[in-house]
Amino acid sequence: MNFLKKASPCFMIAALLLASACSQSKTDAGADGQPAGSAASKDKTFDFTYERFSVRPFQPPENNPIDQMLKKDLNVNLKLTIGVGDYNNWAQQFSTRVAADDLPDFVFLNRQDLMRYAASGTIIPLDDLLNKNPELKNRLDKNQWMLSNVNGKIYGVPNLNPIGPYDALYIRKDWLDKLHLAMPKTTDEFMTVLKAFTFNDPDGNGKDDTFGFTTDDPNFVHMSALTNSFGLPQFASVEPGVPMDWIDSSGKLHFGPTSDEYKQYIVYMAQLKEAGVIDPDIASNTFAVFKQKMAQGKAGVVPLFLPQQKMFEGNAWLADIKKANPDANWVYLPPLKGPKGYSGNNADSPDASYFAAVTKKVLETPGKAERAIDILNYEYRDGLKGGLGGQFIDFGQEGVHHKSENGKIVQFLPQYNADQDKYINVYTMGGLVNSHDVLKINIKDAEFKTFEQMNADRSKGNLIANYYYQPLSFSYDGSNYIREMSLKFIYGKESMSKWDDYAKTLNERYKYTDVQKERTKQLQTAGLLK
Repeated sequence: MNFLKKASPCFMIAALLLASACSQSKTDAGADGQPAGSAASKDKTFDFTYERFSVRPFQPPENNPIDQMLKKDLNVNLKLTIGVGDYNNWAQQFSTRVAADDLPDFVFLNRQDLMRYAASGTIIPLDDLLNKNPELKNRLDKNQWMLSNVNGKIYGVPNLNPIGPYDALYIRKDWLDKLHLAMPKTTDEFMTVLKAFTFNDPDGNGKDDTFGFTTDDPNFVHMSALTNSFGLPQFASVEPGVPMDWIDSSGKLHFGPTSDEYKQYIVYMAQLKEAGVIDPDIASNTFAVFKQKMAQGKAGVVPLFLPQQKMFEGNAWLADIKKANPDANWVYLPPLKGPKGYSGNNADSPDASYFAAVTKKVLETPGKAERAIDILNYEYRDGLKGGLGGQFIDFGQEGVHHKSENGKIVQFLPQYNADQDKYINVYTMGGLVNSHDVLKINIKDAEFKTFEQMNADRSKGNLIANYYYQPLSFSYDGSNYIREMSLKFIYGKESMSKWDDYAKTLNERYKYTDVQKERTKQLQTAGLLK
């Protein structure tokens, strides 16, 4: 079978990647072509199982190219089992397996479950194994590995969230042009534009049926592109509607829910609501309704989660909107400067939603734990810098998934997306998903420049503390109160003069002062805070 020009590792890389990647692949392999670290047990065949979730009901075909690569290069058989449904549904099913001591060798976990199963001994620490495989250890820096830290030990390979902004604002450029307005650069100018979009009939139909701003969540989850304007570098990416904590460039820890930065953002959002420029039905918007309002031309500005996956040509999201409203010219709105000069899309801070962990089952067979690390290294995704398996996940097979010219990938073929959904993507274990290299090939030059600009516009110098927290030693249930009061302030149900009362209640009744003390100690123990 001809996948990756089935031959030596360098020839495989040359067929798959840029010509320069071949020399890099030599660092991934020993003199015999085996990935580093596998020589000690390369003659012994190991069977591995890997369980993870997927929203699509399918099972990877047997003896697919990734299976063949693992057998050839690592002498392992990897059986992949898919739990169909969202993560929470799968996690409940997996907990039953754990209770019955029916474990796979690898499992794909979110951070909460990573901490839970580390505490129970279901998954094993990787520190000693990583010291034996410096190639995998060196793929991530200290702060990235710390994402999977539980009580001082590493328990998984982070599946790092994509390069680029989580959130960015998009605006109707055609509405700006029609109303003779410039692109807003400050939060004050933004208010002026939203008022014009709401009250000056930007669609020209003579009806009062537009509004300046809408989103798909009453908790304003995807609002980091606007919270940055007030100095809050990341918003609600761990808990919906709850602002994040952060360590700034001077090393100071800020607790988001009671910070002055969050207060100023809430004040501004309340002003937008009072001015009548926010979608009046925003509290009931579903994801589908939100998209429909964009397509129908009802709103002039929206915050978008992972905008590069929605607003670039070739994405179904943009195609549906253009089909419904061909004249709508949605463009990226660069970050707005707030009253104190802050701006940004979201924090340029390491983050991972899921982790590839190794269970205690591998310890039953001598040599299997070391080979498990070899697999994690082999499947590591990072575009041109990933392991051989990770490179296949990112780019696929020459002539089937992509087209090359002079050893350089120039185009993805239709089969690429079909097979990504069919079997390729679920082989992801850790690394950087949706890499810069893949996106550069897949989109137009002008769109790639926009993507690079959105990424460059992320706020710098802030480390998001929530990504490193350990479980609290006591019960804390203040998040609902934070969400409740934030919405009351924004919707005018509670006066901003009550902010100090809100903070006092959170600190005392909900023990948030104790939360701050314990989390400060956690960050200090981890070496992230002095």
